[in-house]
Amino acid sequence: MIDETNGIRDRRAGWATLCGAGALVAFWGLYFGGVIDSGSDELTREFESAFPLADAALVIMLVAAGVSLLRGRTAGTFCLVAAAAASLYLGILDATFYGRQGHYFPLTGAGLFELAVNLLCIGGGAWGLRRGWTQWRRTLARARSARPATNRRSGHRLFPTTGSFAVRGENRELDRGGRLRPARAR
Repeated sequence: MIDETNGIRDRRAGWATLCGAGALVAFWGLYFGGVIDSGSDELTREFESAFPLADAALVIMLVAAGVSLLRGRTAGTFCLVAAAAASLYLGILDATFYGRQGHYFPLTGAGLFELAVNLLCIGGGAWGLRRGWTQWRRTLARARSARPATNRRSGHRLFPTTGSFAVRGENRELDRGGRLRPARAR
């Protein structure tokens, strides 16, 4: 039941990240098409012109996260956290600039649009970080509770941290420093 629930959550997160990537691509398509006005002053236009490369990197991370999550790969969680952190950073950077330039007060149509974009970036980034770290914690807990890997024929642990095991018929012992030496007589 837990794995099914995580699978459903992974699929939802995957589709959400792919939608976020699509929204970013649509935003820049509209921006370069002249539909979205970046503002009348030169400073705002120059500020906006610095974002395409960073947003392209964010789109790549979002697509990697979405595809990996939809396929049930562990890398999806890592990519989701990376994309969420980038989204949060870019959203806060954008909101800080527009707030300091007075684009939010008084609130106009263009200011409302920018505020909505910034809140989506910040909210999506915060959600992605929470979702990613929650999934990461579950993955680590599952790995810690799993039985140690053993050799199928001999039954010996493959990666012992300390303890005794046989190597080529000899009893050997792994000390705390990770060195292999002959086992002591017990």
